[in-house]
Amino acid sequence: MAEGVRSAAAVGGHPADLGVATTGVAGPDAQGDAPVGLVYVAVADAAGTIVREHRFAGDRAEIRAQAAHAALGLLDERLAAPV
Repeated sequence: MAEGVRSAAAVGGHPADLGVATTGVAGPDAQGDAPVGLVYVAVADAAGTIVREHRFAGDRAEIRAQAAHAALGLLDERLAAPV
């Protein structure tokens, strides 16, 4: 999904520098085998894609907030990494 974000935000045929995506189950109900709180966060750039799995707890709003913070944290980590 993060790679798709880069492509979708292309300008002049060139992908965006970065793409960030989240997916998971915020609740209130589990989805198949995926429990509430299971969230994947990804950041994609020209060097590749980083994906992290998280298991958050709380209600739907809390899980969504934690996922957003995790996405921003992963983005910050990637931006701080040497090129």
